Amino acid sequence: MKRATLLIVALLIAASVFGQSLLQNSYYRKSLELRAQAAEAFEAGDYDAAADLAAQAQEFARLSDEFVETMLAKNQADQAYAAAQVRMTWAVTNNVPDTYPSEWSLATARMALAAAAYESESWLDAAEYSDLVLEALADVTERLPLPRYYAVRLIPERRDCLWRIAEYPFVYGDPWKWRLLYDANKKVLVNPNDPDLILPGQILEIPSIRGETRSGTWDPTKPYVELPKP
Repeated sequence: MKRATLLIVALLIAASVFGQSLLQNSYYRKSLELRAQAAEAFEAGDYDAAADLAAQAQEFARLSDEFVETMLAKNQADQAYAAAQVRMTWAVTNNVPDTYPSEWSLATARMALAAAAYESESWLDAAEYSDLVLEALADVTERLPLPRYYAVRLIPERRDCLWRIAEYPFVYGDPWKWRLLYDANKKVLVNPNDPDLILPGQILEIPSIRGETRSGTWDPTKPYVELPKP
């Protein structure tokens, strides 16, 4: 009867493990098969065989749970790694390497770790590093290069002039740099000898002064990178 008691305990343990399985995998199916065989041996009075089959059933149940755990971890890694790849692609498309160099450097290093972990099938590490990539780029938003052109606006209360335009942060952030605008746009002014005479709608070129990249016409609805400090 001692063997019978041990068998019942083993079968109860195996049944508990089976209930934790989430996928119908080959280990799980084998454990069910062995469990049934153990029950048949027990009914036939072959307690040694029943105990051995029950032990095998429990081992396959354990393998099943390990398999399920691995598959769940891989699924988590797949989703996290894919999300990190999408975010990195978005970052490249939106000039993040240039506009957020520190955040990009950190994200790139973490992406390399995520890729290495994924390649080695270290699923938990791959998911963790992938999440850290997203964290590194969490506060990154689309920012355009500084504008190369500016359309003079009609602002009755504070009329656009080269002095005020040069003061805009997306231009030079310094009104004393107005002369740079004047020299670059003399040919398009109504009177090349009068820097104060500019008209609404007139397109002015903004030359680079610190090697900064400039492109496009200023759009008041878009965020721009900051002018490099001297």
